[in-house]
Amino acid sequence: MQKESFIHIAKRVAEGNATEEELSQYLHYLDWYAENNPEWDQVSPSEKSIIQANIRLSLAQKLSPPKTISLYRKYRWVLLAASLFLGAFSVMYTLKQFQPVNNDEKQNIASSKAPQIVAGQEKATLTLANGKKILLDSVDDVEQLSEAGVEIIKESGGQLTYKVIPGQNQEAGVNTLSTQRGETYSVVLLDGTKVWLNASSSLTFSTALYANGKRKVDLEGEAYFEVKEDKKHPFVVLSDGQEVTVLGTHFNINGYKDDGTIKTTLLEGSVRVTSHLDGSRSKSSEVVIKVGEQAVLSKKGIKVIQKEVDQVVDWKNGDFIFRRESLTEVMARISRWYNVQVVFDHNLNKSITFSGQMSRSRDLSDILKNLSGTGEIKFELENSTIKVLNAL
Repeated sequence: MQKESFIHIAKRVAEGNATEEELSQYLHYLDWYAENNPEWDQVSPSEKSIIQANIRLSLAQKLSPPKTISLYRKYRWVLLAASLFLGAFSVMYTLKQFQPVNNDEKQNIASSKAPQIVAGQEKATLTLANGKKILLDSVDDVEQLSEAGVEIIKESGGQLTYKVIPGQNQEAGVNTLSTQRGETYSVVLLDGTKVWLNASSSLTFSTALYANGKRKVDLEGEAYFEVKEDKKHPFVVLSDGQEVTVLGTHFNINGYKDDGTIKTTLLEGSVRVTSHLDGSRSKSSEVVIKVGEQAVLSKKGIKVIQKEVDQVVDWKNGDFIFRRESLTEVMARISRWYNVQVVFDHNLNKSITFSGQMSRSRDLSDILKNLSGTGEIKFELENSTIKVLNAL
């Protein structure tokens, strides 16, 4: 295979766009390279078979990903083969499938005062119009209260539901549902719209919901919306200089302030994303995005890109899905969900990226074992602080 042809196919494999024929050619070349590489002679026959099988399975999943993606380690000879041809391209490490940890891997998670840190839970705080705060958790009990002609029901399974009380007038009291780091919750609004809140997020809304011909809510952080269709009353989400307007659709908004962008991703229907630069409507710009598109709002304006939606809503479905995500992005998500602080060693190579899938229900130690299984990074965990260092 010519060098230029291999580079073209390797790029398509890395992007997840390779055809079956291209994957076959790519695997054939890697097998040839391995057999002609001196390092390959140092690998035992049984380990050779495991490595080749893992690579084939990992690449095959790019064409037809199953519900749960297996996580594998990239071995040195594979990285060497890629680096010879791809030069300055960042290396993408695929995580090793979780297995009982051997002694070498234990060394990559040093801990002198490390408590067991469990996954986030279904918890939130509801702030009523009168300022009263109600703590919500995942205990299987049902509570209900009424406010301004609206019944508020705390249901099992981490959900809050608003319903109209027949025969009473609905007044515009303002409620806020908020989650801390390590918490998630969902709410069904008065019109039947359901909203899932990710960790460290809040949703502020009128209990009556309807006002001036619109349904309007304010969001900080990240949430997934399934909006009840109502052509006469558009649903509007406001978030730090952005306005998303829909009639009835499914979409996700990620607007964490420390990320520096607001990302709106569409899963069903269509939405209009409006940016009010400098808070001025006279300087606003807008785009309409389609299914599978993401509008990224930054100080430079709005950019529309294609996005794999299952990765965007992985948190709602109980998973971490990493696809060519930087170490900084990976650790930011882990930090929010496990309510831990992350410190990076100043010599750390932050340019490496990760791909793979892990359940968000796992304890933190399991997640760190998978990440350290790449052999490129290691962790020091003390109390609720993770220090990330180079493993080599």
